Parts: sequence; structure tokens; C-alpha cells
Amino acid sequence: MLLWGPVAVKNLTLDSRIQFTVIQYAHEVEGKTLSALYKVLVWSLNALASGRFPTYDHLGREFDQSYYPARAKLGGTLLAGGYRGVFAELRGDWKYQVESLCLTKYYNTNECCHLCRAHKKIARRWYTRNSRDSVLRNNLITHRAFRDEQRRRPIDQQSPFLNLVGFDIWYCLVGAMHCLDLGVYQSLAASGLLFAVQKNVWPGANIQERFYHAHVHHKEWCKVKAYAPCPPFIHSKLCPANNYPGFTQQTAKAAATNHLME
Repeated sequence: MLLWGPVAVKNLTLDSRIQFTVIQYAHEVEGKTLSALYKVLVWSLNALASGRFPTYDHLGREFDQSYYPARAKLGGTLLAGGYRGVFAELRGDWKYQVESLCLTKYYNTNECCHLCRAHKKIARRWYTRNSRDSVLRNNLITHRAFRDEQRRRPIDQQSPFLNLVGFDIWYCLVGAMHCLDLGVYQSLAASGLLFAVQKNVWPGANIQERFYHAHVHHKEWCKVKAYAPCPPFIHSKLCPANNYPGFTQQTAKAAATNHLME
């Protein structure tokens, strides 16, 4: 689902966002469908940035009497009452950004960041070095460098968003819900819960009994807060063998992990 919306409004995001399109991955042609959609989106937003109805389509064909005559009549006239749109940010989860920004440096590659020189195997560039004096802070990638690197690729390997008026790679943000609630918090909440259970914060003859009483406490707290509680805490599900503790989306969705951290 592609959504866009204004930021200079008082309404909640749910009430102000505008749906651009929805497509199922099962119906997508890899390497073609999303790129075509993004080109149309960029064309639409660039028209809004100009404040005028476009005189040509997203492929560069001019509107005339034989090709969308209604659009030809509007071409060049004021759009949106003379207001103009200004690009503020692009937001989405990591998978979306890898696809839409045509990233070649991301979580599945050794050079795992498109904004710096973080690396999974070169010690001095380890991605875990995030202190204030980290060498990674001294080699951040500028938007110009990101753009120029993409421009050196074949046209079908470049992100259509490079053509968006006002676009800047540093204005592309990871959605907090995907990064925190469905990412970091899933591990932190489960790890904190396991630590508390192991420290006998709740009564029980064994660890599963203590998880049971932890869930009873959790439900009581959720009732006071008017939150929907998580399903029962099952030790084998929260702490699978040979793996770190973690909630899955079946055991705690975004709102639930946020409430657990609270």
C-alpha cells in the first residue's frame, strides 16, 4: 500500500493520509511493477510541487486533442488552488526502502548501510560501533554521493525517487512502528520479561508458572489502561530453543509490544 499525506494539518494521520494505490505482492512483476508505480507517483508529486496541472504524462508524452484532451485543456493551469506541495519525507520499513530506493547496501549485505560505511566483517567499520567517537560518524554519505552512485547504474537500476523535486536520501526515515514496535521492542520486551521471571518477580514453582502469573499481572494492568492484553505468555514460544527471546506478531503486535515496554 502506498500512502501520501500532508504534514501541515491538525488531523490524525489516519484521517489525513491519502491512499495512492494498493497492490498484492502475488500480482507484482519483479523489477517492473513497483518501478512503474513509483514513476507515476513521482510525476504526480512533481506536478503538485509545480503548482500546475501537467502538460505531459509520466512517460513524457504530451497531452493533446487526440491524447487525453481533457487533460490537455487543464495543462499549465493552477493546481490545488495555487498551493504547492513540498517533499517532506519518505517513510517506510526497511524492506520497502530497499525496494523503492534501489539500495545495494542494506541489512543482508556486508556493507549494510546506505548512509555510512558500516560493515559486518571489517572490524574498524563494524556496524555495532555507535559511540560518539565512532569512525562511522566521520564518513556519512551525502545525498549528492548517493545520487551520483545511483546515476552510474543502468537506468532500470536507479530509484525513480531521484527525480522527485526536493528529494533527499536523509529525509527517508524508517517507520517507528516497524523499527521499534515490530523490531527492537519484540526482543527487548521478551528479554526483560524473561529476566524478571528468572528473578522470581512473580510466584511459581517453575518458570512456566511464573510466566502464567506474569500474564495475570499483565492483564490486570491492561484492564486499568484500557489496553488489549497479549495472549498467554508461553515459555517455549517466547524463548525458542537455541535462539534469543522474542515476541512474534502472533504473540504481540505493534501496539502490544509498545504497551509491554511501557
